[in-house]
Amino acid sequence: MNDELKSLIRAYADGTIDESQFQKLDNILKSDSDTRQVYLHELNLISALEDIAIAEGAGVTQPSIVTTDQNKTTTRFGKATSRWQLVATAVVLALMISGVSWMLRGPKTIGSLSELHGSMRWTGNNGEVVRDLAVGERLSGGTIELLTADSWVVFRFNDGSTVTLSGESELTISEQNRKELHLRRGSLFAEVMPQPKHSPMAVLTPSANLEVLGTQFNLQTEEAKSRLRVNEGLVSLQRVPDGEVIDVTASHEVITELGDTSKLQLVPVVTEAETWRSNLKSDVVHGKWIPKLWSLGQRLKDAVAQGEMTETDAIAAYKKAANLSDEGGVWATPSSVGTLVVLSASPSPGAKLQLGPRSVFRIRGRITSTADLEIGVSLVRPGSGFAGKFSTTLRDDQRQGDDGTFYIELPVDAFRALKSTTTFDKTAVGLELADIWFLVRDANTKLEIINVELIEAEQ
Repeated sequence: MNDELKSLIRAYADGTIDESQFQKLDNILKSDSDTRQVYLHELNLISALEDIAIAEGAGVTQPSIVTTDQNKTTTRFGKATSRWQLVATAVVLALMISGVSWMLRGPKTIGSLSELHGSMRWTGNNGEVVRDLAVGERLSGGTIELLTADSWVVFRFNDGSTVTLSGESELTISEQNRKELHLRRGSLFAEVMPQPKHSPMAVLTPSANLEVLGTQFNLQTEEAKSRLRVNEGLVSLQRVPDGEVIDVTASHEVITELGDTSKLQLVPVVTEAETWRSNLKSDVVHGKWIPKLWSLGQRLKDAVAQGEMTETDAIAAYKKAANLSDEGGVWATPSSVGTLVVLSASPSPGAKLQLGPRSVFRIRGRITSTADLEIGVSLVRPGSGFAGKFSTTLRDDQRQGDDGTFYIELPVDAFRALKSTTTFDKTAVGLELADIWFLVRDANTKLEIINVELIEAEQ
């Protein structure tokens, strides 16, 4: 017998084996059926010697032996049963069922965290909830929830594939016969190493199912809508409602939406947009869009109830306003750290909203307290993945208007990277805008965002 294998088996039986020795023994037993027979023989020998020693002191003379062939395992216990007999039997049964399975080592880890910022919650497969994870921590399957707009996390699989989750998001990660991701909501950026053709990575959203063999792509998902952009390689997408399938190639994107059964459209990503005005109603990710007519109707009802105008006059005023454009605003709703609005930056299909050195954000809104307003952006490298988050703060003394209204222009260089790392970019210039958020760290403050634009300042 190989002396190294014999030494490893003895160390395991004695309980003195260390982590590196354990891994080496594990690999040997997985790769060679003959060594599994040797392993079993050695454990039986140790068991028999231990039983003899016990019998000399306790009057027991019959040791227990475990025998095996290639297809069958039998166990015969005498009056004394040692702990190593039970180990040997359990190991052989485990080998027959599923190869080498080390029950004492806990669940198999499938990857680790390589970047982490902001507030998150991890729920493992055993149901344990953990909030204080750290970079480098190895994890088995489970669910990641990012709880704030300024959060992100990078998960690296053992094969080097990475997935980055950004903003308020929820993602379940597993790896059995294949890698499988369930993105319930949020933004995901993936760089996938080549996968076996018979077991591609699966990415599931409420409106679409993806199969990935090896590529780089960005995916944004809401309750009923998903937007996929492929930067490298190819992703096969199947729409959930009707099962329509489309192959999305590099530098193309496709949008799926529950309730929409029109033919899927593959759109080339070729246009670089430098100006943009948010369609608040369709861009809102966190917050509540309320049309101006709804607010007007409430005010008119109050005026009639207080006798300030007649019902006829109120109806006439409402009809007159209805002939105008139906504008409105997005009101902040509670988050884990205050009251929040998040808007997706969604230019026309196929366009990339790229920030230049003269890019300026024009923002109009209203706030009901003197609390500071944090404004942040999530950015993407052109033709690639997540590039980091940048933010700035609008103080109370920088606002205009006694009623809490504000109108501000923020140049791109007013934003600073949230975290200084070598992984992400230090300047926002040259990057693509993915979303913009507005946060007041006071749950009692009312915040309304009325207009958001990106313009290019004159030279």
